[in-house]
Amino acid sequence: MKLLICILFSVILVTAPSAHGQAVAAPEYLRFYTAGQYAKAADLLKKVVEKDPADALAWNYLGLSLTALKKDKDAVKTYEKAVKLKPEDAVLRGNLAYAYYLRNDRRAVSEAIETVRLDPKITAGHLVLAAFYVVEESYGAAYASANKVIALDPKLAEAYVFKAQSLLGNHFLQTRSIKQPEYKRADAFREAADAMEKYVSLKQNHHNIASIRQEFEGLKNIADYYAQVDAENANKTDNPNVNAAAGNTPVKILKKPQARYSNEGREKGVNGTVRILVQLRADGKIGHMIIVKPLGYGMDQQALAAARAIQFIPAQKHGTPESVFVTIEYNFYIF
Repeated sequence: MKLLICILFSVILVTAPSAHGQAVAAPEYLRFYTAGQYAKAADLLKKVVEKDPADALAWNYLGLSLTALKKDKDAVKTYEKAVKLKPEDAVLRGNLAYAYYLRNDRRAVSEAIETVRLDPKITAGHLVLAAFYVVEESYGAAYASANKVIALDPKLAEAYVFKAQSLLGNHFLQTRSIKQPEYKRADAFREAADAMEKYVSLKQNHHNIASIRQEFEGLKNIADYYAQVDAENANKTDNPNVNAAAGNTPVKILKKPQARYSNEGREKGVNGTVRILVQLRADGKIGHMIIVKPLGYGMDQQALAAARAIQFIPAQKHGTPESVFVTIEYNFYIF
């Protein structure tokens, strides 16, 4: 999918409640923060924490403001100070996990684990874990974490993206090894499509919603494709003679351009693989493209751009060109 993992958390950062749930007058910085005036809130909060370095709530709001201003490095420091003051506060831990995640810092995992240990109902912890499980190809764990978020907050759209990505990633693992007997490709893609349909319904105002809706339609198309392939394979099992049909040739890739590093990915030292399921159409053009293993930080877009330039000779079935789906990988490593 074209969504960056790192932008999926724009709604999960949460504010810390007042101590012991006591009703207190809202501080002035809160007025700026809730109004979306993050720069003004940050300026005021810097003065607040300078005057009272033990104010964990102010440190947390400063981190929230800096995160909104995309000053991730500075935000990490403020969340760390908030957590140091209140190490048992699950909300603060969840925000710190998120801040580490934005910095591509693996401490995000331990903070997320600690978050859910302190309070299993904090969605940020489960969502950060789902993100890392997807990247690390632990798709069963990613699927479970995404479902936990959905159970806690069915309206948190981002969880449905991770659910879909876990299903798509698992598809690759199933197809590159001996497929589990109970695994059904068409069902997996339908479930992924259902998850993305839910995301679309919750994100109608997303700036990229038209493109996301296209990807959702692409998933449905892939589900139909694999339903047909599975049916044909079952028919071949029952009728071995149909396996020897003449005029069947696999797709031949003539040119696969290299993918370039994104500026953000290079800046943050991102390494890894982007894996894309690409439709190589019967007419020789690139069709649907679905990312089944993302990296985020602009790397996915670079891989998609490279995949769009692939040149190939279409596969043939009984002498007639046909569309097929293939898995394409782009490896990114900084030495």
